[in-house]
Amino acid sequence: MCEALVRIIVPDAPDQLAPFVSEWHRCLDMMTQSSSTTTHSHIQVESILELYAGLARSSERTLETFQPVPSIVPLVLKCACDFVEANLAYLSLEKAMDLYGHCDRLIGTFCVTNSVTQRSAISDDELQFEDMFMLLTLLSHLVAKDVIDFADDTANSAGVVADVVFSGLNQVIPLMTHDLLQYPKLSVQYFTLVSYLVDVYPDKVVRLNPSLLHQLLQSLVVGMRHTNTDIVRYSFQSVGELAACQLRQPTAASTGLLGQFIPVVLQMLVFEAAAAVVVDGAALALYSLFLVERRNIESIAHAFCAGMDSPLQDTMMHALGQLMHSLPPPQPQTAASVGHARKHRAHFKAQIFNRRSNMQDVDVAKQAQKRLKRRGYIRKMMQQYRQKEKMEVVFLQSQAEQLELELKHLLNHHNPLAMLPWKEVAAALDTDKQLAMSQKQALADQVTEVQTLIRDMSKWVTAHTSIPTSLSSRPAGWRNISLLGNHTSRVTGKEWITKHMQHNATNMFRQHGFPSLESAPFQDTDVVFSEHHFTFVRRAQYDVPVGFPLELHLRVFHEFLCDALMVNGLSGVSVPTVVEREASTTLHRLITCRNEGVNLLCGRFTDGADRGLVVAQQIQHDDLWPHDLPQRNRMLWFERITLPGGQRSVVRMLYMMGQTQSPRDGYVSLHEEAQEWGGNLQNLPQDMQEVRYRHDSQAYGQLLSAQAVERNRALVAALMAPPPKKQLASDWSTPPRLAK
Repeated sequence: MCEALVRIIVPDAPDQLAPFVSEWHRCLDMMTQSSSTTTHSHIQVESILELYAGLARSSERTLETFQPVPSIVPLVLKCACDFVEANLAYLSLEKAMDLYGHCDRLIGTFCVTNSVTQRSAISDDELQFEDMFMLLTLLSHLVAKDVIDFADDTANSAGVVADVVFSGLNQVIPLMTHDLLQYPKLSVQYFTLVSYLVDVYPDKVVRLNPSLLHQLLQSLVVGMRHTNTDIVRYSFQSVGELAACQLRQPTAASTGLLGQFIPVVLQMLVFEAAAAVVVDGAALALYSLFLVERRNIESIAHAFCAGMDSPLQDTMMHALGQLMHSLPPPQPQTAASVGHARKHRAHFKAQIFNRRSNMQDVDVAKQAQKRLKRRGYIRKMMQQYRQKEKMEVVFLQSQAEQLELELKHLLNHHNPLAMLPWKEVAAALDTDKQLAMSQKQALADQVTEVQTLIRDMSKWVTAHTSIPTSLSSRPAGWRNISLLGNHTSRVTGKEWITKHMQHNATNMFRQHGFPSLESAPFQDTDVVFSEHHFTFVRRAQYDVPVGFPLELHLRVFHEFLCDALMVNGLSGVSVPTVVEREASTTLHRLITCRNEGVNLLCGRFTDGADRGLVVAQQIQHDDLWPHDLPQRNRMLWFERITLPGGQRSVVRMLYMMGQTQSPRDGYVSLHEEAQEWGGNLQNLPQDMQEVRYRHDSQAYGQLLSAQAVERNRALVAALMAPPPKKQLASDWSTPPRLAK
């Protein structure tokens, strides 16, 4: 039950799980305090404990399922940590083995789904730190079974604990990056665990996989250079234990790897300040390293002293030679040799402290000598600086006297009526000159812009105006529209198209048989066939509440035109479609589920508080959206008028949609059109196809009308809600939205 609850809640809202667990804890606490012994209370306690146990049992599968959700991973690991910490010490060996196996699989699942290559793509270092800290905490709780164990059958638990912990360590070490080791809390947890394992199980550490052992040793190098004293001390202790283990039981895997620590330890002991406890651990580690690398000490010493000056290099080589002579000779370990080893180790450590003190005294003397030289240099520079200041003062005084003489001469020969120099005149007129030049450039830019607009408008009118072949009372040239790419020409074209539609609104309502505004409401749909194509015509006239805001009513079409007109059929439109926006116009762009290109220009007009009009027209040729998609010619007039007296508000809507036209093949067949609602006209004659298509299209249009009413109500509710954080894009080159 708990696992199902986690799978249902966590993916969408991880925070919702907390109230459930808090409620379980509250109920369990109340029943514990009441000390009730009824059967009902026992059943409740068992149910709550089973929920907690289910949460623990499902942690592995939960981690595997929800590993892409960053907030869940540390929660699952923390659940496992808390469970192990609270229960492992009391479990029998059999039950502890089950828990060890579960923890090993949990760690394996985490490491498989969080490899180094995958984690390198995660930019949030805090999430990586929290995950790794929980893993190390889990391993620390598992290894604590060796120290704290209240179970009765613990005879063979030590080896099992070591196997489980080292199995987890094998998987965790590759995930410990250099950046993660910079976190103090995580570093302390990591080096504390490594120090304990090296101290208790050194033989298992030196037999790790060579690549993992190399990574572990590299992390110890980082720990030796850490700023935290405890981490440095743990690192030196671990290196010393590994070297001692290598002395007792030499292994080929670690041969030559421990020599890299000698330069680091020497650098710290000789040239760096450190706490006494750190120096003591470093000296002991160096003693064991010298014994392990006895044959390579000379080459390591030469490499360490290579960059030093000659006197310091000689001193260091002499000191390292004396340290080598203080080492005991190689011999099998016996009871007597153990005592001698302690004496040699104490003598070695005493020499280290002595040499460190001597080197620090030499450093102090050198620093004092440098300070004296620096003081002499500063004293000399200050004398030169003061001398330079005195010379500058003398120079400035003489220059001031000379300027006063020149000023006196000029005042004696000054004529107030004399002409100004041309230099002064030019400087006075420079401001006016710059202003005139900037105005000239602005006027030139304006002339160029107007000329471009006139040229574009001339081409636009010429392209869409032709000599009529017959007399007609209805001019149709304005219906065949396009938009240019130039910004100014484009804005002008939008205003011309929408205002022309506004001017023809009353005429269009009259031509399509709309009754007077006082007439009863009606709504119909028709399909009008001509010689080559058909036109879908939808008319509606109805009342709306007077109190419904006019501006809100118009915004439904102005902002959500494609959705309001159901251009994507019953699938609806779930993405924003506005790609361009001006003061009174919007351009809506969409590719429908039938791969039809929709490019609707919408204009909004208001005449006081009593009349509002929205017009829309399909843009069939757009310089900023070249494509070869099929299109429909769409036109809309949506008008709302409040009648005199303010008692009624009437809406009139005329929506016309032409037959789909392909840029290559012309108008598509009626059979292809009917496929929009699943119709099949393939085997019918032409006249019956028109009759059948008209009947089915009217039924489909009524269905779309009903859907549009419900959709418009939802759009009104959305407009009345708080505004969204992100605004719609207004970039001229915005690509069309693809409807789903």
